[in-house]
Amino acid sequence: GTNESQQVELDLRDGIQLRVGQQTYTLAASAAQRPLVIDVGGGDDAINIIGSERAERLSLYADTEITSSIVSNSFQIHLRGFESVTFNGGGGHDRASLFDSDSADTLRSHPGSATLTGIGFQFDVTNVPRIYVHGTAGGNDTAFLHDSEGDDALAVRPQFTSLRSEDAFQLAYGFERVYAYATAGGFDTANLYDSEGDDTMTVSTGRSIITGPGFHVNASGFESTEGHAIAGGYDLARIYSDETNSRWHSTGDMTQWTGENNAVRIARGFERTQAFEHYQPIGLIPQAVASPLSPWFIDDPQERASRSADAARTVFEALGSE
Repeated sequence: GTNESQQVELDLRDGIQLRVGQQTYTLAASAAQRPLVIDVGGGDDAINIIGSERAERLSLYADTEITSSIVSNSFQIHLRGFESVTFNGGGGHDRASLFDSDSADTLRSHPGSATLTGIGFQFDVTNVPRIYVHGTAGGNDTAFLHDSEGDDALAVRPQFTSLRSEDAFQLAYGFERVYAYATAGGFDTANLYDSEGDDTMTVSTGRSIITGPGFHVNASGFESTEGHAIAGGYDLARIYSDETNSRWHSTGDMTQWTGENNAVRIARGFERTQAFEHYQPIGLIPQAVASPLSPWFIDDPQERASRSADAARTVFEALGSE
């Protein structure tokens, strides 16, 4: 290529076809014994890749010093100099791995599709069942993950979030802020894990939040949420209920709320756990460790009032965020 901006189309449905303007280059896939290199040079260049029904693996890097590629069992193609890349998997067990820049980048992901954007680049993939996005190059990165119409499972660890459905897998790794949405349907579950530092988890109707050093995850619309504090630190869990027929259960290191539709909100291993019924603090008796006269948490009126006000502010501030 040259320093001019170019639009390129790479069609992999029947061999390899490369279209640049009015020119078309054709190569049988079986003839690609060595890697093919498409280097467009400078300019603001874009490529549209049409995948085949076979399995293809796509790796895209925002860092121009690292070569992007698409490979299959029959070919290996290197891509250099493209600021904009679109890929339609076309069927098969395709996998896409997208890598961010050292600035603030944004990921918007749905089952089978994702868009990663940043300063000077944009990657779009569709019809890809497995998508892995890495926000590890630097910057304050944000990811938005959306569920499928079926049952989805969200797994959250510090700067590691995955959303799995029956037919698709989405992974956001290294993002400082993640927003996960379960609004398309199904019975969706979330498992939230703590960091080595001090973390806070808040679970209420329709929203679960976990924050800690360097990460913030906001999960909306999940029917059931389970939090695990196993990595260390002095962790706090707040569980809210606004149903009249909900049930509470508490043991030495676990607190569980169960709703009318068998949805649950569970906190395991947290050093402090607070329970709220209609945003009012309630005292629960751990069944295995407490006597009938011992409160579940400190029974000082000022301390309880302070915790209640702090918890309410946290929830309502979160409800007003993205």
